[in-house]
Amino acid sequence: MPLMDLFWTLLWLALLFGWFWLLLRILSDVILSGDLNGWAKASWVLFTVFLPYLGVFLYLIARGGSMQERLAREKARWEFG
Repeated sequence: MPLMDLFWTLLWLALLFGWFWLLLRILSDVILSGDLNGWAKASWVLFTVFLPYLGVFLYLIARGGSMQERLAREKARWEFG
């Protein structure tokens, strides 16, 4: 395998890994979010699963700013019971 092919393969694998990490992070944020009701959670999950690029992009625009706050709240809840 030429060196440039190896570079492109590793680049695509890194991008694929990053994409799956982002997708799982968003799905976990939707599921653990306390300010969404069941229908809103189901809608976001279905939207993200069936239209992944558009769903992730719109989720990051609509609710991405407060993802860190929700994550910190969940961590504090698990640490202090």
